[in-house]
Amino acid sequence: TEDDFNNLFICENLKRLRLAHNLTTTHVANVIKKSRQGYLNYENGSREIGIHDLIKLSQFYGVSIDHITGNPFSSRNKNTLAFRTY
Repeated sequence: TEDDFNNLFICENLKRLRLAHNLTTTHVANVIKKSRQGYLNYENGSREIGIHDLIKLSQFYGVSIDHITGNPFSSRNKNTLAFRTY
């Protein structure tokens, strides 16, 4: 389903961001005040990440929530959409 695809995308992005910053799962878990296993559940898709943790991680990594979630309608992409009204 689309929700499963979105969750998989988020999981992959969380891992990609962590590895790009050479961080351990323990370090990132501490940032969002979760256990290591709790954070790993986000990365492996066992648990859906909540908005509060998304906000913490986006601030920590210096990226938008849209970057983490892969939202195609982020503010950066809004200018590329054209709607015609009659």
